[in-house]
Amino acid sequence: MRRLGWLVVLVVGAAVGGAPLAGCLGALTSERDRLKTAIEEYTEGLRWGKVDQCIGRLPFDKRAAFAERFALVEDLEVVEYDVQRINWDRQRSTADVRVMVSWSIKRRGLVERTVVDQLWEDKHGWFMTRQKRLSGSQLPILDDLGP
Repeated sequence: MRRLGWLVVLVVGAAVGGAPLAGCLGALTSERDRLKTAIEEYTEGLRWGKVDQCIGRLPFDKRAAFAERFALVEDLEVVEYDVQRINWDRQRSTADVRVMVSWSIKRRGLVERTVVDQLWEDKHGWFMTRQKRLSGSQLPILDDLGP
């Protein structure tokens, strides 16, 4: 019976004052979705070798160097990636993201794994502003994104 009482309170609350609350929740959801989309665009760009898609999520001063490194590693294949965690700080408009990347240099034929921590900042759009390798092999296109 107690659960039913809370359900009634929630339903009535939603009917009476839920519109403003729904707007707030929608804004938070869309903000989270924008962050997830940015992370996905960057990692999918890595996965499929789309340098333009990747650099669109980097600060302007990091783009040229990243594109040059990307072009130098001709037989790199990103096999898969796994976004392991996203810690979003709404007040600071930042997110700490951990990603595991499985990759291979085709001529060697070995699959390597690299785990990186990334700092994403919302500056009129989400951009990855810092990246640090935590473990695994050095991945040539990822290791040079310091502050």
